[in-house]
Amino acid sequence: MTATLLVTKKNLKTRRQGNSIAITIPRVAGVTSDQEYNFEQFSDGTLVYRPVKSDNFWTTLDMTEAEVQQEIKDEIEELGYDPANQMPLGAEKAVD
Repeated sequence: MTATLLVTKKNLKTRRQGNSIAITIPRVAGVTSDQEYNFEQFSDGTLVYRPVKSDNFWTTLDMTEAEVQQEIKDEIEELGYDPANQMPLGAEKAVD
C-alpha cells in the first residue's frame, strides 16, 4: 500500500524544549494532543513517526460521548437491567 501525500511539504526548524529537541507539527496535519506515535530513526537521519493503533474498542469508535452514552442507555433498556449495577449471586462472587 502506497501512502498519499496529504499536506504540502514544509521546512520545519527544531527547537529545545526542556531536555528534548522538538519539531512543531503544523495544524493543517490534523494531529491533536495526546495522540500516540511510534518513532523510528534510520541511518541516513530520516525520522519516521507512525500513529499507534489502539486495541481499545471504545477509543476507536467514531462516536461522540453523547452517542456512546445513548448507546449504553439503549443497551440497558434492551437487556432490562444494568449489568454494571448487579450484585453477584452465587459462585461468581469474588472473595475480597
